[in-house]
Amino acid sequence: MRARTVPLLVIAAAALTACGRGEVQTPAKPLVLWSSGTVKARFPIPPEAAWRPVYQRLRSKDEALRDNHSQWACYSSGRFEDVLRFYATAYGFSARAAGITISPAGEVFSKVRREAARLGHEVPRGPASAGDVRSVRIGQRQDLPMVLIESPYLDLTSGQINRGTLISMCWTEP
Repeated sequence: MRARTVPLLVIAAAALTACGRGEVQTPAKPLVLWSSGTVKARFPIPPEAAWRPVYQRLRSKDEALRDNHSQWACYSSGRFEDVLRFYATAYGFSARAAGITISPAGEVFSKVRREAARLGHEVPRGPASAGDVRSVRIGQRQDLPMVLIESPYLDLTSGQINRGTLISMCWTEP
């Protein structure tokens, strides 16, 4: 019986000793045990996408005039539904859940022409715009940029309406 009493006395003594200590001090700031460093942006694009340098240059110029330092990348691709599905997969949401905005094409293309002219790029005259433009905006998520997809879109070089999809991506360092 004595052999059982000794370990219990040692445990009780250790507990009493620990209770006699003062409050444990915690650091004023959170302790960082690991850091991944600066987040680098990824700009996912569909495999068949083509770079649209005029859009990219004008969007970047507009950002600079606003004193923003966002990175822009602009591409075009095929069908709106296919591009939306690509980004839904990349961003982890259902394409059916995307909030599609529908706007009159004439208003959208007039605004694009005005903005391009304001930034020093005249768009050649093209055919009258009929129908609607569908668009979806997907917010920036950590290393993935904000994505705006629009279809159809105005070709800034020819002034023609392109039935494909314009992909504009913008990333701002968090």
